[in-house]
Amino acid sequence: MDLDFYDKEGAVEKVITARIGPGGDFHEEVQRLIEKYDIQYGYIPSAIGMFEKCTLGIMGENMEYSERDFDNVEYMLNGSIFQREGKPFVHVHATVGGVGNDAFVGHLAKGKIKVMCEITIVFA
Repeated sequence: MDLDFYDKEGAVEKVITARIGPGGDFHEEVQRLIEKYDIQYGYIPSAIGMFEKCTLGIMGENMEYSERDFDNVEYMLNGSIFQREGKPFVHVHATVGGVGNDAFVGHLAKGKIKVMCEITIVFA
């Protein structure tokens, strides 16, 4: 099995916390933060808020990828920022839940922010 290894040595340079407003696309807004702060590698320990709409992807037992859409769900996210094809790439996993307290997990494929998103990014 091949293993891709990403190594960025050094101390944490910055920790930023941002609030993304209603209607924002999660991935586009994080990309704006990456460009503003010139983030090449990083960690997203926390992002919380509510999505108007989101899509989560999961890998099934037979390595088949499928997606599921959700409306009006609260979320907790974490993830990483690393280099893919010479550019920063955001890889985020989500736990989402709604009124019935059912929770669903998966890779965040899409997310439109409903109320706000409070996000923290740590980077070197």
